[in-house]
Amino acid sequence: MNTIVPSKEQSKHSAADIFIAFEYQWDFFVLSLLSKSIDSTVEVSFELFDDVAIQQGQSSIVLCQVKHSVQKSKKGKTINLSNRDVDLWKTISIWIKIIDEIDPSERDNYLSNIEFHLVTNKTSEKNQFVKALNSFIESNNISDFKSKVNEIAQSGKSDSEITDAITSFLSKSYLEKFVKQIVVISKPDCLRNEILAMLHTRAFIAKSKVNQVYNSLMTELRDAVKSDIENRKAIVFTGETFANRFHAVFEMGRANISFRHDYDFNDFDGDPQKLLFIQQLEAINELPKQEGKRLDAIVSYTKEWFQFKNNLHELTDNNILIGDDILKLSNDVQAAWNNYHNSAYRMLDLCSSEDELCKAGCSVIDNMRREYFNLGNTPLEQMLSHGCIYYYSNTPTHLISDLPYIGWHIDWESKFKKS
Repeated sequence: MNTIVPSKEQSKHSAADIFIAFEYQWDFFVLSLLSKSIDSTVEVSFELFDDVAIQQGQSSIVLCQVKHSVQKSKKGKTINLSNRDVDLWKTISIWIKIIDEIDPSERDNYLSNIEFHLVTNKTSEKNQFVKALNSFIESNNISDFKSKVNEIAQSGKSDSEITDAITSFLSKSYLEKFVKQIVVISKPDCLRNEILAMLHTRAFIAKSKVNQVYNSLMTELRDAVKSDIENRKAIVFTGETFANRFHAVFEMGRANISFRHDYDFNDFDGDPQKLLFIQQLEAINELPKQEGKRLDAIVSYTKEWFQFKNNLHELTDNNILIGDDILKLSNDVQAAWNNYHNSAYRMLDLCSSEDELCKAGCSVIDNMRREYFNLGNTPLEQMLSHGCIYYYSNTPTHLISDLPYIGWHIDWESKFKKS
């Protein structure tokens, strides 16, 4: 019996190759999501503007053509990106079609706000187009660039599709602006290790749990967009929607945070008595009447506030905490405070006596001081929990611009919160 084997043409387009190419595009999409998720304003899309697109605001965008090759050299390594590579010149032809659709009067502005990235598993170090591209970026000599690329065109058959693509590219009136926006990026054959590293360094997943989180994330993400893929709908996430949708996946792998307790209070150069949270405490007569004890209490409270503030800001500035961590803490603090404040003032109003209002206010702060909060999946012990409620009853910061969120007096918002 004769064995039926695929023809050469069928072999070029095997299901396995197509699947691998799709997986490579998908993995690059996930990698882009992880790298950009810290910025809630960035949108990362799959099969919308391009294979993958990264959009900042309404005008700035990066279009990514993601190409994967299974072809190997005699040494078993992925083949190089050749000078007349089909992936390279078909990609450039696709981008040219996109640009040609833009009104000529708007092209300059369009090209100033867009980048074109070719992402490939082929190595590009020896590619003459890439070398010409890098040389142009340094010298800004478009004539030299055209001369080098024309040599590539002349090196093949004059009637070939690749030669036609190169000739068309060189003839464009917007060539110089276009070339400035082209980037060729070589990536490994498999992006799994890069995703694992990103989960550890950007999402702060413990190394012992990173494989578990990877498997859960890839499954959850596929399940979340399955119907969109089947219906050929665009898949788009912002940093915020991505973090919110997969918060539980990341939380299961987050390592506990080590909080510092050694910030030097001498570095605080303000007057503790002028801090808003201290003024809020004074408004309910929470501070001792005796001057010495009053100052001791102010210093003690300020030290707790100072330790918490520095931990929160340093951990956030170092990307150990993310926006979702702060949002969760904010919600927890406000929820606990809301219960205590409503309970304390349920039977009172602004016409109640000052003594009644102060007693109610003191009961709110006393109950809040018994709470233990969590930050970044890590419990805050008593001192930092105290500092936390002082932080949320203090003035705005670069992290939270609309503080204070909480107060102790029945009329605290009109007294202490600026509109």
